[in-house]
Amino acid sequence: MNSTSAAVVIADGGNSAHLPDHTLESCMAAYTAGADNLLLTVQSTSDDVLILYRYLSLAEQTNIEGSVASLDWNRIAQADAGATFSIGIDVPWEEKTSLHRFIRLVTLEDLLLRLEDNVKYWLQPGIPEQSTEERYAIAQSIKKLFEDYGRREAVLVMENIDQKVKLQSMLKGSMEIIAKKDIDETKFYIDTDVTTSREKNNELVTSFKEDWHGKNINTHRWVAGISSGHHIMLPMLGLEEYTEEEFCASAYVENGLHIDVVKGSTYASAGVVSQFSLDNEFVVDVDFTYDNPATANMMVLAVINQDVWPSYYHHPGVQKNPSAFYQNNAFDTHGAAPFVSMEREENDGFRIMKYTSTGGAYEWYGNWYLGDVGNGNATRGRLRLERRGRFFSGYYQDENNSDWVGVGTLENASMNERVNLRLGAKHYPKHGAPDPLERLHVHFTNLLVRRPSSKIRQQRLQSLWNQYK
Repeated sequence: MNSTSAAVVIADGGNSAHLPDHTLESCMAAYTAGADNLLLTVQSTSDDVLILYRYLSLAEQTNIEGSVASLDWNRIAQADAGATFSIGIDVPWEEKTSLHRFIRLVTLEDLLLRLEDNVKYWLQPGIPEQSTEERYAIAQSIKKLFEDYGRREAVLVMENIDQKVKLQSMLKGSMEIIAKKDIDETKFYIDTDVTTSREKNNELVTSFKEDWHGKNINTHRWVAGISSGHHIMLPMLGLEEYTEEEFCASAYVENGLHIDVVKGSTYASAGVVSQFSLDNEFVVDVDFTYDNPATANMMVLAVINQDVWPSYYHHPGVQKNPSAFYQNNAFDTHGAAPFVSMEREENDGFRIMKYTSTGGAYEWYGNWYLGDVGNGNATRGRLRLERRGRFFSGYYQDENNSDWVGVGTLENASMNERVNLRLGAKHYPKHGAPDPLERLHVHFTNLLVRRPSSKIRQQRLQSLWNQYK
């Protein structure tokens, strides 16, 4: 497909070039990356549960043996669906129980619950290795599921014309049925890599670039500041407030944005918050170096629901004898809830997380983490945070992966229509962490903010209208 084509991407297995195939995470990531169509293979378990899976053998993708048809859903739900996934030299999605890293296959019903009718579903009943009768039975089950929910946004896809004609006779015209080879490639483009499709088809326009040149923070764009968890930590950990003469974190510019968290015994965070806001559909990328992946150290690329008034809180650099006046929790990597954050956390790897409300006495009571993904020793690379409506996806590149690796997608309906960027780093007291805490230095460069062009948005709306009218 050339860069001028108006063909609509059908995401095959979700955004499966970057996340494990046919998982909820892959499907949601495809939607977040702009796909309005999903091509999925549906199989039926031994207890008649419809699940998404492409292969005959579960060992092709998971850590268990057998076929979908031979096992019940309870057994298949225990399988590690990222056991073989890799696009670099590591296996980023492989289960690691100590980090709660686990991804499973998903039922068709659960996918419909999460994505609703935001996409059109192109569903392949069964796989070629199965008998025609088995595949037609799966098609009947798909039909019943959609009828039970009063849904119509699905097309059944068969390999050839004979299968299509026979299935049409069985279902008596109640669902649209096509042969895969008849999908009009001038209108639809089947791809496992929605990220690359969007890039090469120039579907994104650049809204903002920042490399933080020179030595001064542009306060028309950014506010720098510090935040402390001392008030929160005091009753829980018995810490004395401001036990150090200097606050242990700072944000400053010197040919890039630097967050320096020096050795100390307390909770310290610093960062910048944008003075500009982002729409409800965007892609943000930033290069990073993270020089000490130690316990209780972390860095983030995040979005929050607020900006910060420069006159009060623009305080780059280490503060002498800090007071509450100089602090704002918008500069805390987990402050100013609600938020969504793409993180490089401790020596565990990468993750995406959210806080959905402003409630809770302590910040971590509302933190919702997806599992850590990737190599915990990575110290340089690029982070990506995407949004489409209430869905957010996170990606990273590092020394082991030159292509984007997805860390998952989550939903946060608490986020405003427009949000502000936050970049920051912190360290914090934690069981097993040294005292004083390990120094951390993070360097951000080459920030890029993009969004779908107005033309693409209009084409998307028109395409959906044409499909459903």
